[in-house]
Amino acid sequence: MSAGAFDDRDAVIEMDRLPPRWLDVQDQVNEWLDNISKQIKKLDQLCQKHVLPGFDDEQVKRREEREIEAMTQEITRGFQTCQRAIRRIDNMVKESHQTGSLSRGEETMAQNLKVSLATKVGDSSALFRKKQSAYLRSTYLPSSSKHFRTNNCCRTTRAWWHEFTTRSSLFSSSEPLH
Repeated sequence: MSAGAFDDRDAVIEMDRLPPRWLDVQDQVNEWLDNISKQIKKLDQLCQKHVLPGFDDEQVKRREEREIEAMTQEITRGFQTCQRAIRRIDNMVKESHQTGSLSRGEETMAQNLKVSLATKVGDSSALFRKKQSAYLRSTYLPSSSKHFRTNNCCRTTRAWWHEFTTRSSLFSSSEPLH
């Protein structure tokens, strides 16, 4: 038998159609969400350490605050990246419509995938917001009846938090198709 020949035991698989491109988006979003989850855990640990009373040098506290701010921004960028990726599904569906290569079933699958991913991102984002809110509350808790613990980083984080929570949501118009 020659090197390229097939015998009866070899299986030949032909693929006339590749899976839809939006399935790649699913893999990307899941990977980003795994990374975001790890970052949230690290941020949570850093926040817990930061709010503990101690005799740390003021420079150490400022460094921790900068790390918290940087990690918070990185996590936010991760959510924004996920949001953009989910929006790309709409563009892929439109392109497929224009080329006529999209069945009704595939369109339904794309919309359901979009809703599923948006739900995952929304759940992760809600967890992040909850943890950030708890951190900010612990930072602003009254240490006495007249004084609150504040500093520049916390004001910056508070301003960022307000902006993050007041933006329009990706998830408000997503409804599953049946």
